[in-house]
Amino acid sequence: MTDDATPATPAKPLNRRLTSAAATLGVVLVVPVALALLVAGPPAAGGAALGSLFGFLLALMTGLRRAAAFLVPILLAASLAAMLIDTVWWVVGLGLLGLLMGVLSSRGLLLPMALMGVAWSVSQPTDPASDLVVLMLFAAISGAYAIAIARRLGVPHMVDQPRVATSRATLMGVGLGLAAVLAGVATQNWDNDNSYWLPMTIFILGIPAPGVGLTQRATTRVVGTAAGVAVAVSVAIVVDVALVEYLLAFCAMVVA
Repeated sequence: MTDDATPATPAKPLNRRLTSAAATLGVVLVVPVALALLVAGPPAAGGAALGSLFGFLLALMTGLRRAAAFLVPILLAASLAAMLIDTVWWVVGLGLLGLLMGVLSSRGLLLPMALMGVAWSVSQPTDPASDLVVLMLFAAISGAYAIAIARRLGVPHMVDQPRVATSRATLMGVGLGLAAVLAGVATQNWDNDNSYWLPMTIFILGIPAPGVGLTQRATTRVVGTAAGVAVAVSVAIVVDVALVEYLLAFCAMVVA
């Protein structure tokens, strides 16, 4: 009996995959960040990093069309969150995004809404306030640039997303909304510079991963966070040079 199945394409050697990932991230992330830093300083560089990462992730995971449609709303959400972060409306926004994330999963929009929730969670106020405009301007430019690079790499216009039954999506939305609100309240009452990790985690755990259940994602998140904190603290103790720390972060993204 012959096997007519098409043989699987052999995986590229690890060194070639690492080289390819480093080159891609260099073009997508390092180039716009370096240019923004030279042109307008640190706020612009921060915006360039934010826009590049969100634009590229959206394109890779949802396709070019959804990336183009959701990039600006995600950046606008980040801007609004920066202005509301110390108010009750920031918590209300978290709850609303959690609810929408669940409800819109019935239309295959869970991932874009999850990334919007992440952007809302991590956004921080800028001083002076005018820096926020500069940051978001460079974020939009860099995000569009990242999507264009994804197009050159052959990313499809649409990537199929899992759709959840309406009744289950509504229930999931209520649960995510309540969890996000509780995390937001805890964040505002916890005197810790990194407390925004709490609501961010709610949205990250909601990001779909084929073949990976919620329990495994939660476990991976806990282990990954613990390992990341341990490495970050170790690096901060041993190396107190920002450039080296950024280089190590870049290496971690390449491996990922």
